[in-house]
Amino acid sequence: MDRAATPGRPAEKSRALLLDLDGTLIDLDLDRFLEQYARLLAGYFVPEVPPERFGPAFMEAAMFMLSEGHSDRSNGERFYDRFCAAAGVDPAWAHERAERFYDEAYPSLRSMVQPLEVAPEVVARARERGWVVVLATQPLFPRRAIVERMRWGGLDPGGFDFIAHMDAFHACKPHALFFEELCREIRVAPERCVMVGNDVHDDLPAAHLGMPTFLARDFVLRADHPAPPPRAEGSLRDLLRLIESGELEQWVGDGAGPIQA
Repeated sequence: MDRAATPGRPAEKSRALLLDLDGTLIDLDLDRFLEQYARLLAGYFVPEVPPERFGPAFMEAAMFMLSEGHSDRSNGERFYDRFCAAAGVDPAWAHERAERFYDEAYPSLRSMVQPLEVAPEVVARARERGWVVVLATQPLFPRRAIVERMRWGGLDPGGFDFIAHMDAFHACKPHALFFEELCREIRVAPERCVMVGNDVHDDLPAAHLGMPTFLARDFVLRADHPAPPPRAEGSLRDLLRLIESGELEQWVGDGAGPIQA
C-alpha cells in the first residue's frame, strides 16, 4: 500500500473504507473539468497534433480506458497505446508533453475544485476507528494529478493508505476487475470493504462483489441508472455519523469499537 495505516495489522482483521473523490470528497463538476483539462492539454501537442486530430484521439483513448479492462496492460498504458496510434505520435514524446502540461498548466484548474468542510473529518474519524482509508477514485489520471486535486480540495494525501491511479490499475469503475484489483492491493476482502461514492453507475456495482455501499447524495450522478441498491444513502455528514457511531463497522461484521493494531 502507499502507506501503512497500522503496520502489522493482520489483513483478515482489516476493514477498508473506499472513498470516491470527485463529487464525493470534493465539489467538482467533472464534465466541465475534463473539458478544460482536454483543451489545455491539447495546446501542448501542437503543432505536431492539431486540435482537430487531438480531440478525437484523446476521446478514443479515454473511452478505451473506460471499456472492460485487460490484465496485461495498465490503464495508463492502454491510454497511451490508443492515443499515440490515433494521433500518430511517439509514446515517449507524448509522455514528455503530458508531464510538461502537469508542471505548467494543470495547476490553473485549481479554481474548479471546491473543498467540502466535512471531508477531512470523515477521513480522520475513519482512521481513528481503525479503518484502512482508500481513495477509490476513477483511475483515469496519473497519481500526481489526483494528489494535486486532493490538495486543492483540502485533503491530505498522507491520510490515505492507498490512492488509485491510472498506472496502478488495469480497469475502471464499474468493472469488477477494478474492485478486485483494489482489494488485492490493500489486502482486504470485498465483504470487509465499504464503497462510498456519488455515481450510481460507477460506485454501486461494487455490491456485486459483496461490498456494502453508501451513496453520497450531495452531488449524486446518474441517480436513475440501474444498479444494486446502496446499503444506505445520504450526505457526507450522514456518513460521518455512521463512522462515529460505529454503525458502519457493523456493515462488515464488526461490533462497535475501533480495531486495535
